[in-house]
Amino acid sequence: MLNFARSDIADQALRATAVAVAICTVVLLTVAPLTSNDFWLQVTIGGMIWNNGEIPDTVLFTFTEARDYPFHAHEWLPSIVFYLLHEALGYDQLIWVKGALGIALFALCFRLAHRLTPSLPVSLFLAMVTMAVANYRHFMRPEIFACLFLLILLNLLAEYQLTRRRQFLAWMVPLVLVWANSHGSFPIALVIVACIGAGEAITATFAATGAPGSARLRAAVLAARPHFICCTAMFLATLVNPYGYQLYLFAWDFAQWAVTREYIIEWAARSRPALRRRGVSGPTSVSSRCVLQSLLPTAGTSALPMSCS
Repeated sequence: MLNFARSDIADQALRATAVAVAICTVVLLTVAPLTSNDFWLQVTIGGMIWNNGEIPDTVLFTFTEARDYPFHAHEWLPSIVFYLLHEALGYDQLIWVKGALGIALFALCFRLAHRLTPSLPVSLFLAMVTMAVANYRHFMRPEIFACLFLLILLNLLAEYQLTRRRQFLAWMVPLVLVWANSHGSFPIALVIVACIGAGEAITATFAATGAPGSARLRAAVLAARPHFICCTAMFLATLVNPYGYQLYLFAWDFAQWAVTREYIIEWAARSRPALRRRGVSGPTSVSSRCVLQSLLPTAGTSALPMSCS
C-alpha cells in the first residue's frame, strides 16, 4: 500500500515538473522584445481613432499622392487596444503583455488537446509543438489576436462535440463579431464551422446506411443543422463592422493582388528562389495551418488601396 502511495506521489511530481518545464519554455519563447515595425503604425492609428472618434479613410503617412488613396483600417480594434496598452504600461512593459498572450495561447492549445486526449504528455507535446510553430509569428500585431480567437473557436467546437450543449455554439457569434473587427482572417471561422457541419451530415448519412433515402437525408440535415444555423448567425455578425459586406470584398481583393504575392513575404510562393535563399516559409499563416490540421482526421502598386496590416 505504501509503495502505491509513493508511486502516486512520484507520478504527480513528474507531471507537475513537466507542466512547469513547458510553461517556462513558453515564457522563454514569448517574453521577448517587440520587433514588429507595424506596432507603431497600429499604435498611431489606434490613438487617432480613440482621440478623434473616427477611423481614417485615406492614407495619411506619406508625402506622395498615395496619401489620398483609400485606407482600410480593418484591424481598428487591436489598434485601439495597442494604443491603450502603450499609454497605460509604456513600451518597455509591453514585453509582459506579449508573454501573457503567449501563455494564453499555450493554455488554449493544451486545453484543446487535453479535452480530446486524456494523456498529459501527449497534450503537452501537441501544445508545445503548436507554440514552436507559432513562435516565428508571435509579434504584437493583430494576427496574434486572430490566433487567440482561432483557438477559442476550436475549444468551443470541441466542447460542443463532447457535450452537445448548444451554448458553446452560441458563444461563437460574439467571438466572430470581435474577430471581424480585429483581423482579416475571420472568414476562416465560417469555413471551419461549415466544414464540421458537413462532416456531421456525412457521418449521420453513413450511420443510417440501410435506411430509406429520405430517412438518411433527414438524419444528415438534423445532424448538420446546429452548425449551419450557427454559421449563418456568425456570418450576419461579421457584417457588423465599419465596412459592412465590403470587408469580405477587401479581404478577397487583397489576396488576389499580384503586388501582395510579389512583395509581401508571408504571401509569396515557396518556389521563388529569392525567398528560398532567405529561408522564408510559404504563404500560409500559422492560423491557416492550425485550421487545416484541425479539420483533416492583379493590381499595380499605384492603384493599391492601403491596409494597416
